[in-house]
Amino acid sequence: MASARNVSLPVRLLVTVGAFLLAVRLLGAATATAAPAVAPLLRSASHANALGLGWLAAYALANGSVVAAVGLSLFAAGALGAGQLFFVVAGSRLGAAAVVVLVGAMDYAQRRRGRLREAVSLGLLAFLVTHTVYLPATALGALALAPLEGRLAARAPLDAGTRPVGPLAALARAVVDAVGPFAAGALAVALLFAALRLFDQVLAGAESAATRRLLGRLERVWVSFLAGLAVTALATSVAFSLGAVVPLFNRGYVERDDLVPYVLGANLGTLADSLLVAAVLGTPTGGALVLVLVAAAGAVTVAALVRVGGYRRAVATAHDRLLRDPRALAGFAVLLIVVPVALLAL
Repeated sequence: MASARNVSLPVRLLVTVGAFLLAVRLLGAATATAAPAVAPLLRSASHANALGLGWLAAYALANGSVVAAVGLSLFAAGALGAGQLFFVVAGSRLGAAAVVVLVGAMDYAQRRRGRLREAVSLGLLAFLVTHTVYLPATALGALALAPLEGRLAARAPLDAGTRPVGPLAALARAVVDAVGPFAAGALAVALLFAALRLFDQVLAGAESAATRRLLGRLERVWVSFLAGLAVTALATSVAFSLGAVVPLFNRGYVERDDLVPYVLGANLGTLADSLLVAAVLGTPTGGALVLVLVAAAGAVTVAALVRVGGYRRAVATAHDRLLRDPRALAGFAVLLIVVPVALLAL
C-alpha cells in the first residue's frame, strides 16, 4: 500500500503539471483569438480601472492567481497595455486574501464553535498584512514603471516571436477552433482552477513530519518568512499556504505574531506562479512587468521585516480593533468593497 502511494504521488504531480500547462496554453490561445473583440473595451480602461478590475475579480473568483493568469494572457494577446497589466496583477493581490476569509468561514461552519468573527480572524490578518505591503508596493511600482511603460509597450509585440509551440499549443488551438474563444476561455479558467486545486491536494498528500516540525519553529522570524515564501511559491497558491494554517490558527496551535512574517513571505511567493504563467505564454515583457511588482513588494516586505517588532505591534493593534469592535469590522468590510468599485467606476 505504501509503495502504491509512492508511485501515485509522482503520477499525480505529472498530471497536475500537465493540466496547468494545458490550461495556460488554452487560455493564451482563447484570448489571442478573442483579442480583436475585447481589446477595444479593455484598451480604454485607465490604470485605476485596471486596479479595481483585478481587485474585484480576485473576490469573485476567490483566487488571485487565476486573475493574474487571465491578465497575462490578455496582455500576450495585445488586449491589455503594459500599465494595465501591472495594475490588474496588483489588484489581484489586493483581493486575494478573500479566499482565506472563505476558508475560515468554512472551518467555522464545520465546527460550529466560537464566533464567526474569530474564525475569519486569519483572513482579516491576511488582508491587513497584504494591504500594508501591496498598497505602497503598487505606488512604488507605478513610479518605477512610469519611465519604462512606453519601452515595454513597444517590446510587447516582439513577444509573439518567443511563444512556445508544441503538442499542447496545437491541442489548445484545436479546442479554440472547435468550441470558439469564449467557451475555450471559460474551459481554460475551469481547468486552471482544477490544476491549482490538484497542486493543493498533492502537497497536502506529501505532508511529512518535517513539515509539522517546521510549523513548530515559526516563532523565528526569518524561518517563518522563508516558510511562507517557499510553501506559496512551490504550491503556486495562497489558498494552500494560508488556508492550511487556518485550522491550526483557529485552534490556537500557531500564534498570531509568529504568522505575520509567514504571511509576508506568502504574499511575496504568490507571484511566482505569475512568472511561471508568463514563461509558459512566452511573454518576457509580461514577466518583466510582474518582476516590477515583485521588486516593489520585496522592498516593502524587507522594510517590514527589518522593523518587525513595530510592524507586528501595528498589525496586532489594528487586528484587535477589528475583532473587538463590530462597527470597525463593518467599516473595514465596506471599504474593501467600496474602494475597488470606485476605482472601477472612475
